[in-house]
Amino acid sequence: MNIGEAAKKSGLTVKTVRYYDEINLIKPVKNKVTNYRQYTEAELAKLQFILSLIHISEPTRQEAIS
Repeated sequence: MNIGEAAKKSGLTVKTVRYYDEINLIKPVKNKVTNYRQYTEAELAKLQFILSLIHISEPTRQEAIS
């Protein structure tokens, strides 16, 4: 799947998915002809897991602010 599809299915923005690629949290396959990123189901699962960790940590952030 392309970056837009991966972002939509994971609940993240395209910009965030690109950032995670830049910092090597995920490693999409690059198409040698088009040089586009291609995301596998395994990469999508990683993106969804990262988002779940963000959601889990949000109550802790709110408590720290209070």
